[in-house]
Amino acid sequence: MAKRYRGPGYQSYYGRRTSGAATLLKWIIVFLLALLVVAVGVYFLMRGWLVYDGDQVRVVFPWTQGEQTGPIEPSPSVSASEPVVVLPSDPEPTPTPTLRELAGQTLQAVELTQTGLLSGRAEEQVRTAGGNAALIQMKRDDGTLSWVSSVPLAAELNASASDSGVNQAIRELTGGEVYTIAEVSCFRDQLMGTQEKYALLTNSGWRWRDVEEVRWTCAANTEVQDYLVDLCAELAAMGFDELLLTNCGYPTGDMGNLSWIRRGDAYPRGELDTVVGPFLERVREALEPYGTRLSVKAVGSELAGETAETGLSADCVRDSCDHFWMDAAEAEAFGNFGAASGGLGKKLVPTGVAAGAADSPWAILNGT
Repeated sequence: MAKRYRGPGYQSYYGRRTSGAATLLKWIIVFLLALLVVAVGVYFLMRGWLVYDGDQVRVVFPWTQGEQTGPIEPSPSVSASEPVVVLPSDPEPTPTPTLRELAGQTLQAVELTQTGLLSGRAEEQVRTAGGNAALIQMKRDDGTLSWVSSVPLAAELNASASDSGVNQAIRELTGGEVYTIAEVSCFRDQLMGTQEKYALLTNSGWRWRDVEEVRWTCAANTEVQDYLVDLCAELAAMGFDELLLTNCGYPTGDMGNLSWIRRGDAYPRGELDTVVGPFLERVREALEPYGTRLSVKAVGSELAGETAETGLSADCVRDSCDHFWMDAAEAEAFGNFGAASGGLGKKLVPTGVAAGAADSPWAILNGT
C-alpha cells in the first residue's frame, strides 16, 4: 500500500476522496432514469384512454366514459340537418297454405278420371279447375275396383284392377299436397249382385235390378257389409283424406219398382235406417285410426224426412258423416238444409258441372 509522506515517518494512503457534488449528480441521473421508465409505462397503460379531439389530446378514464364533461359536438361525418331514420325489420312471410289445408276449411272438389289419376297431373288438373281436392271413383256401380285390393273377397269376385302400378300412383297422389277423396259405390254392385247369396231379392226369388239393369246387394247382409268396410279401411290406409259413399242405402222409387223387393229382415220397409245407420257407424269406426273423413251422397227428400226409401236419414248423416253431397239444384230446392234440418247445411257440399263461389264448398262431377 502506498505511503503518504507527512514529514518524518509514513502513514497509509487511501486514494482520492469523492466530492459531494459527484454523489449528487449520480442520484440525479438515477432519478431521471426512473422517471423515464415510469413515463414510458404510463404511456403504454393510458394509450387506450387518449382521445384526439382536433388539435387537443384528452385523457378519458374508463370510470368516467359514461359522464358528459362538456358539450358534445356533432360528428362532422353526419349532417345535423338529416334525421336518423330507423327502418323496421322485414316481417316474416306468411306461408302459403297447401291444398289439403284449404280443403280442411272449405272443400272444393274436382272429379278426376282414371286416366287423370295415372297421368301424374292430378294436382295440376285440380288447381286448373280452381279446386283444392281430387275426387276419384275407386269402386264403381259395376262392382269393379280402381286399385288392386288385398281383401280376399275382391280376389274371389275378380274385382281388382289389372294394372299393378295403380296402387303406387294412388300413394303418390295421396302423399302430395292435394286433398284426396275416394268415391265408393256401396250396395249398387252389378258384380257382387249377380250372386244370389249377396243380392237384394224379389218376391219371386230373383235378383232385383234397377231401371238401368244394374243389380243391388242386400244392405242388411253381414258379408256384404264386411266387404265394404274392409275396402273402405284399405283405402284409408292408402292415404285418402276422405271417403264418399254413394248408393249407401236401399234404392229409391225412381230407380225401379220397390214393391217387387221381398220384405223381411233383408228389407225392413219403414225401418231401413236401422240397417243403414249402423252400417255407416261401422265404416266410420274403421276410418278413425287413419283420421279419414266420411261423407255420403244423399237425396234431398230422404234427409228432409219426406220419404224413407233409402234408410239414409238426417240422423244417420248427423251422427256418422262429416259431409253430405247433393245435387246443387236439389239442395237449393230443399233450402240448403238450414235450421229446419238441425243444421245439416253446415255439412252440405253442392255438386254440379262447374265450380261454385270461391268461399263456399262445391264439387265438380263430370260423370265419367
